[in-house]
Amino acid sequence: MLIFLRHRLAFLATPKTGTTAVEMALRPRAEIIFGKNRKHVTALRFSRKIAPFLEDTFGVRPDAVAIMRDPTDQIASWFRYRGADRLTGTDLSTRGISFDTYVREVISDAPRRAPRSAASSIS
Repeated sequence: MLIFLRHRLAFLATPKTGTTAVEMALRPRAEIIFGKNRKHVTALRFSRKIAPFLEDTFGVRPDAVAIMRDPTDQIASWFRYRGADRLTGTDLSTRGISFDTYVREVISDAPRRAPRSAASSIS
C-alpha cells in the first residue's frame, strides 16, 4: 500500500493483480509505504483503521483506489499458484482437484482452499 498525502490518495495492493509493478513505479512519489505484512490491506480495514489514523496524525483522509481483476481470472491464477510442489500436502494445495471443485470451494460458505482475498471479495 502506498500513501500519497499531498494528493490525498491511497493505493491499496490487491493480491494477484499486478499491483507490485505499479507500486514499484509509484514508490518514489509516495510519502508512506507499507510493505511485507502490511502491503495487502482490505478496503474495510483501510477505512476503519488506517484512514482514521492518517486523518488524526496528518490531517488527511485519503481516497482509496485499488486494481480489480476479473474474478474468474483471479481464481484461476490462485488455482495455478496453489498447484505448486511446495504446497503439496497442505490444505492450500489444489493438487488432485479439478478447477470446478476449487471454484465451488471458493464460493462456498466455508471455503477451505480459497484465498482470503477471493473469499472475502465474493461474500
